[in-house]
Amino acid sequence: MSNTLYNHCLKLINSISKDLDGLETGIAEDSSAIALAGRQGQLTASLLSLSRSLDDYESMAKRELDAAKKTKALARVKDFRTKLSQLRERFAEMKTQLEDVAHSRNRKELLSRRGFSHEKSENPYASSSAAAYATESNTASSMTRQQGLLHEDSFLNRAESQIDEYLERGRLVLGDLVEQGTMLKSTKRKILDAANTLGITRKTIAFINRRSRQDKILFVLGAIVTFTCFYLIVRWLR
Repeated sequence: MSNTLYNHCLKLINSISKDLDGLETGIAEDSSAIALAGRQGQLTASLLSLSRSLDDYESMAKRELDAAKKTKALARVKDFRTKLSQLRERFAEMKTQLEDVAHSRNRKELLSRRGFSHEKSENPYASSSAAAYATESNTASSMTRQQGLLHEDSFLNRAESQIDEYLERGRLVLGDLVEQGTMLKSTKRKILDAANTLGITRKTIAFINRRSRQDKILFVLGAIVTFTCFYLIVRWLR
């Protein structure tokens, strides 16, 4: 089970690193806000999953009976936690960049709409207030729709990440059950071998005890016959 958790944590770290690279590329290429928000939600869920998996791995490492394996597992946990901290720091920096990008986009969109409204106006002095109000209203409506789409996409990504996490945990539990089944079969085989060996040993001891009793009886009978012969010989010689 410990090897399974180790491989799972290693896989998560590699996956998060790739997602961070993708998010960085998306920021550099000025990708859509929805795509960037989706990556951000996925990374948040993946980092949380990695943190929980590391907690499980550390708990199992502390219960390890073999001292060498325990030391090795705890060292791996320490290394993974260092990498997790680095990934979180990198993600925090990118979130700051995302906020700057979103602020810049909103500002450009607001300025462009105000400029367009100003050009369309025939009498800017008469309709400036109405144009400004309409622009602000349209901007607010657009931002509300955009926020709704971002929220929906973030929710779907979180749900997908949670489903993936549940499936991964189910796979880990299944692997643990298979490993325990193999261990139980091996233990059963060893017990049967020990029982068979113990049965042979008991038979051997019983055979030795029986032969020992027979040898004692033969020795006593032989001694009686020998002493009887000695007595008869001595008596005949007299």
